Amino acid sequence: MKILVIQHTAWTEMICHAWRLAGADVRAVPVPVAALQQEPGRRQDVARELVRAIRVESPQLIVDVNAVAILPLDKDCNRWTVDESGGVPWCAWWWDAPHLRAAMFRAASEQRTWRRVLAHPSVNHFIWDVTLGREYSRWLQRPFHYLPTATHPGFFHPDAAGQSTRSFQEYDLTFLGTYFGGNEDGDSQELAALSAERIRRPDCSYFELAERPDSAWPIFSKTLLAGLKHEDGFLQDDIMAWKTALDRRVLAVRRIAPLESILQARVPACFFAGTGWPNRFKAESTPFYQPAHLVALYRRAAFNLDLGNGQGFTGGTMRAYEIMAAGGVLLCRSRPEFDPTGEHDGKVYLSYAAPSDILRILETCRNNRFLLQTLRDNARQFVLGRHTWAHRLNDLLGNVGES
Repeated sequence: MKILVIQHTAWTEMICHAWRLAGADVRAVPVPVAALQQEPGRRQDVARELVRAIRVESPQLIVDVNAVAILPLDKDCNRWTVDESGGVPWCAWWWDAPHLRAAMFRAASEQRTWRRVLAHPSVNHFIWDVTLGREYSRWLQRPFHYLPTATHPGFFHPDAAGQSTRSFQEYDLTFLGTYFGGNEDGDSQELAALSAERIRRPDCSYFELAERPDSAWPIFSKTLLAGLKHEDGFLQDDIMAWKTALDRRVLAVRRIAPLESILQARVPACFFAGTGWPNRFKAESTPFYQPAHLVALYRRAAFNLDLGNGQGFTGGTMRAYEIMAAGGVLLCRSRPEFDPTGEHDGKVYLSYAAPSDILRILETCRNNRFLLQTLRDNARQFVLGRHTWAHRLNDLLGNVGES
């Protein structure tokens, strides 16, 4: 089977490499996502080039992470790339919540048409988050198959640390990502209650929360359910405002409390990197993504912290798989999506339920070299057994056509 992969990040390059190693006939077509955000007038030219590539390559399958290649062919948005794909199954594999992609289209009429195109018969939807999948299945009246992210165990191999041009000291703890602090004091009681319930019950979608009788968020419930009858659906301004506010608050709760507790406990050796960090954390402000550098960092740390993100419910992060593949020790929220029953907790990774757990684990486990080495070895084998890009290709092919 010939697979055409839309290439636009280092991770989609890794997918192409992994699938070729697995024996797939993969053709990559680049789409300049960042450039299109700056110059939306180029979309039609890029769309036409893409359609030409599809006709030349004649693939049996198109894989499009975050649906970045579903683009209009004309300024009036009457024809889209999917319309000219010859009926080839177009797999929109969502690594982010679909509503975040709508920002690519600035006019409301463009966003509205884009949402309708997502329900095109050729589009097969896959998503990294089970709960979000149930929500968007209702919005679009199409199945959303669960397909989590993964990693490339060749790029994220323990030996890759030797290729890094950066040197790292030994750390007790690392965390890479945005701090995303903010003042939540101005949030409404309804927003605070809903976000708290979303964190407590990540297995419940917004619709399932909205349909609860006598809930503590009646305005949200009325707004969300009314959106099912509106032509804009989840793109309505008030619904988008709710989603943005909830994602912001959930992210703040998931990250601020653990990070502040680590800072207050004066953990002696921490490495933080990313954007938005207060000066008191002494974080590295420039993110880095090269696998060799990341592997070198993960291998030098006793624990590598994964705090999740704001948009996901149950869905995990790619970083968790990368840490484990590199032979690093992963410390994450309890019941991560790759282990919903918790059977691998303490064997493949360590988990926390509250910020105080992080400090307890640091205190009791960071000098237990036998435990840490066992976790390192088990983690990589766990990824090799079920969480590589090659595994995801098999899962994807098993579900194409069921939409």
